[in-house]
Amino acid sequence: MRPKRPKASWREKSSRRAFFQELVRSKGLDSPHDWYNLKKQDVLDAGGSGLLRHYYNGSVSAAIQDLFPEHKWDHWKFSRSPRNIWMDPARVRLFLEQMAPKLKVSNLNDWYQVVAEDLAASGGESLLTKYGSLRDVLQYAYPDHQFLPWLFQGSHKRWLNSARLDFLIWLEKQLGIKYVDEWYNVTQEQLLGIREAHTVLVNHYGGSVYRMLQDLNPSHEWIEWKFRQVPAGFWLSMENQKRFMSSLMWSLGLKQPSDWASITTKQFLGLGGARLLSVYDGSMRALLQKVYPEVQWSWENREQKRDWGPAE
Repeated sequence: MRPKRPKASWREKSSRRAFFQELVRSKGLDSPHDWYNLKKQDVLDAGGSGLLRHYYNGSVSAAIQDLFPEHKWDHWKFSRSPRNIWMDPARVRLFLEQMAPKLKVSNLNDWYQVVAEDLAASGGESLLTKYGSLRDVLQYAYPDHQFLPWLFQGSHKRWLNSARLDFLIWLEKQLGIKYVDEWYNVTQEQLLGIREAHTVLVNHYGGSVYRMLQDLNPSHEWIEWKFRQVPAGFWLSMENQKRFMSSLMWSLGLKQPSDWASITTKQFLGLGGARLLSVYDGSMRALLQKVYPEVQWSWENREQKRDWGPAE
């Protein structure tokens, strides 16, 4: 049975302090640094239930910090920290500042190189649990500083759902893009040269600039063949070939497939058809016969026949 003490014996702060001094001695906790390991059950077994309940809302850490103010306590080192301890941004900030040297952080931007697991191992596990991510912890502690989620180490899945447009705007600044159509001149190599874009492009979009832009800015109509690079095998797809040819027909004002007879190979190449034409070894004739097999193609003169190249 636990020893009981009258409530009156706890009224004096000196009595409460003497109780803890006796308790830590009995537990062999000689240094204040060891007191972080004192458990609530230790206090209860020693007859301190009333002390904790009436004066410290059941918190051992609150009692120790109140009774021994001459020591500088790190509240996160206690086995159980007081409730709502991380609700105070000043305390969160103090914790981060004390952990910074250990994590090789000398300025706020250095936090981008820290992974959440390192902060958790340094005593911040409950802090990360409360706020969900390292970036959210830092934003709460330093509200005047904007932490960009894509600059942090680790998974990008979480922020891609909420900050994709912000990421695209940031990426455009890195690339010097002022107008949306300038994206068509950006190569995969350029994006892979930007660390933050490299991870996103490879891990989430399979290295495809087109797929990335479709997801980050779906309100814009992106046209695959306008990009300097298209996915492997893109021009081998008959569907893609027909889409390209239909788009050109519309821009050229051609009413029906047979109207292609008025377009020379040189004109077709000037309209961006070189990559498609290479599938057919440079032969417009082979291309048109394959894409429009229903048309009975004929040539009005030898010059056109020579220009269009051999049949398939």
